[in-house]
Amino acid sequence: MRATYKTISTLVCTILILAGIVWASKTEYSSEPVRILDIGKDNLVVRIQSGETMTIELKEALDKTIVKGQDYQIEYYKKRWGGPTLERIKPEPK
Repeated sequence: MRATYKTISTLVCTILILAGIVWASKTEYSSEPVRILDIGKDNLVVRIQSGETMTIELKEALDKTIVKGQDYQIEYYKKRWGGPTLERIKPEPK
């Protein structure tokens, strides 16, 4: 009985560790010019150069200098099963 409990515990721990590795394994970092379409409390809606719109999650509130309709260079990361999260934003050079 004790050996079965130990085996099951080891198996569950191994599965949890492997799931964590897979979850964190596929993180993509990107940087691209965008136009800000909407500024929400927790996210930004932007248009990328291809014309597609993308919603980007914010880790913290943006300062008031970010303006709708303006062009910016953003850096963001995207994990395998999550949406993009903003890392940095700066005005697009003219």
